[in-house]
Amino acid sequence: MSAPVDQVRAERRDKFLEAVQQTSTFGGSITFALIVGSNSPPTRRFSDQTVRDILSVAWLLFFVALGGSTLARLRGTVDDKEQSMLSMRKDFRPLAMGVLALLAFCVLSVVVLAYSDVGWAAVAVMALGVLYVAFKGFRRRWRRARGRKQQGQQQRQP
Repeated sequence: MSAPVDQVRAERRDKFLEAVQQTSTFGGSITFALIVGSNSPPTRRFSDQTVRDILSVAWLLFFVALGGSTLARLRGTVDDKEQSMLSMRKDFRPLAMGVLALLAFCVLSVVVLAYSDVGWAAVAVMALGVLYVAFKGFRRRWRRARGRKQQGQQQRQP
C-alpha cells in the first residue's frame, strides 16, 4: 500500500477509536450512576437486583471498551510510524472495541426490557448491529486473504 492510503487508514482508525472512547465514557457514566442510584422497581421479568447486575455487566463492557480503545490509540501514536502502519492492517482491536461497545448497549437494552416491551426492539436492533460489525470485519479479512492468495498464485506463474 502507498503511504497516503496508510495515512488515511490510520486517521480512520483513530477517529473510530475516539468515537468508541466517547461513547464508552458516556455509557459508563450513565450506567454507573444507575447502579449506585435508586431506581424505580422493574415492572416485570426481572427483580431489582437482577436489573442492577445487568447494569453492572453493561458498565463493565463500557469500561473494557474504553480502556481497550485508549490503549489501541496510544499504541498507534507511541509505536514507530512505519511499524504502526504495518501492524494496523492485521490489528483486530478496533473491531473488538466497537463490538464491546455495541454489546454494552445490547445489555442496556435488556435492562429496558425489564421496564417495557420496547426492550425487545432495542435488543433486536443492537444484536443486528453487533452482527453487522462482526460480519464486515470478517468479510474484510477474508477478502484480503483471498487477494493475497490470488496475488501469490499470479507471481508463481511464468
